[in-house]
Amino acid sequence: MANELSLPEYTIDYQLPVITINNFDQLKTAVEAYANKYQGMAVTASTEKEAKSSRQSFGN
Repeated sequence: MANELSLPEYTIDYQLPVITINNFDQLKTAVEAYANKYQGMAVTASTEKEAKSSRQSFGN
């Protein structure tokens, strides 16, 4: 008598999730406007205070 281990065959079926964005055009416009507001912004010693203030507003 052999001591063999017998395991059933397992399989996993995975399907990528579907991401649905409602009002995509409005979202795109809002993101572009937000990005344009800060486009070309450079932080220097003289603009550091303004840059820190802008950074705090990113979360809003």
